[in-house]
Amino acid sequence: MRIQRKPFFISCLTIILIFSGMSAQAQRKRNKKATAPEKKVIIEDIRFYDNKKTKNFVLENEFLFKKGDTMSYSRFTRDLRQSKLNLTNTSLFNFVTVDTIISPLESGYKSALVQVRVLERWYVWPIPILETTDRNFNAWLKTKDYTRINYGVDLKWYNFTGRHDDLGLVACWGKNQRFGLSYKYPYINKSRHFGSSISVSYTRNKEIGVKTEEDKLEYIFSPHDLSTQKNISIGFIYRHTPFISQEFSLGYDNYIFSDTVVIANPEYTYKNGEKLNFLTLAYKLKLDYRDVRFYPLHGWYSDVEIIKKGLGFGFEKPVDIGTLKTSGRYYWQFGKKWYAATSLVLKFSTSAYQPYFFMKGLGYEQDYVRGYESYVIDGKDYGYSRSSIKYELFPKRVVDLKWLRLSKFSKIHFTTYLNGFLDMGYVNQPQWRESSTNKLPKTLLLGGGVGMDVVTYYDKIFRIEYAINKMGKTNFSFHFVTGI
Repeated sequence: MRIQRKPFFISCLTIILIFSGMSAQAQRKRNKKATAPEKKVIIEDIRFYDNKKTKNFVLENEFLFKKGDTMSYSRFTRDLRQSKLNLTNTSLFNFVTVDTIISPLESGYKSALVQVRVLERWYVWPIPILETTDRNFNAWLKTKDYTRINYGVDLKWYNFTGRHDDLGLVACWGKNQRFGLSYKYPYINKSRHFGSSISVSYTRNKEIGVKTEEDKLEYIFSPHDLSTQKNISIGFIYRHTPFISQEFSLGYDNYIFSDTVVIANPEYTYKNGEKLNFLTLAYKLKLDYRDVRFYPLHGWYSDVEIIKKGLGFGFEKPVDIGTLKTSGRYYWQFGKKWYAATSLVLKFSTSAYQPYFFMKGLGYEQDYVRGYESYVIDGKDYGYSRSSIKYELFPKRVVDLKWLRLSKFSKIHFTTYLNGFLDMGYVNQPQWRESSTNKLPKTLLLGGGVGMDVVTYYDKIFRIEYAINKMGKTNFSFHFVTGI
């Protein structure tokens, strides 16, 4: 695989920045001078209050210590602080308050009684579906074609039985129809390290993006089904600690494409591949040491994901695609109200032929370079980095709406940040996929701009960004997840 020097150099530089920052932080911790021997603390008990639905063992599982443990006082305060963050990161509670009662013991040790109070969230969300057949909301804003809006309901029932398990049900109608059921249970053994999941879905599409011209998707519509998909998947989760987890999944997919699709783009699927049946095996390792995961300001995150479509069985031919995707993100504070973050995402594919349907480069879901939201850059391999500096415009405020009697909604918090960002990326496209009308593959992508983030409860983020790319094209965009 041939890679241009500039993107390769920039990617390497981003990796160095991420890991040099992590190493510097670790070195600062090692350089702290040792203090006098500390008094030991014995954990007398950990008591939970106001968790009316959530089982106690779910909360206990997020603590880095348990009843009866003995540790130094400095480690106790550090682990207590982190345990509170772990509880917040479960997304089960709007607020978590931790109090301790320290009492001296005759042995010279101290006992610690930990009291945890939580404000549980509202767990049942029958969310109306109003989505577009475009790749994302920002691409739809270019046309504002209301006939391309699908409608339905997406039911999310979090903490279904109080055991941190999630139930999902989706029913969507319109040009593209989707029906599905999913369930995830994180604790299937006594040690509470193993979990499992299952999902089934059925999709019918009457409008799809069938090819890329001038670096944008071209859609076709038919009153009849252009494609259908059936999927069933089972997964297993191993959560070694609150910071390290592994996920395994095995799925079965059945695709059917109409003649209309093949005529519009003969390379949309394999030759004689109007019907595809194949298995998908996936593995993902996650290392997550961020402070608040839905909007981190400190810490780091890294993952590696390996996916194999087609496991060698006769009925799967000709599907035989392997991909490796990895990402790294680092967050730090460099002033009283100033924060910075950087990230790098890389994806590599095996040399096997990939039809258009499988070849998704940048421009889909959350994989894009800011400033290029309305473009699609097809390719088997890609890499992109994001860097940002943000300023805390309004510190975190908690507002108690006393007139709203439902406690799960009456107490809210919000914070606002201003940020500036610079993104870059590169997509490697096979020779047979090159088109004279697509100019962005195999070029350095550069985009930068400014924006504002509003962060509030229920893990909600509202981002407004103004970006400019290297072609001089500008755009406003709206997002509902963190930029890095």
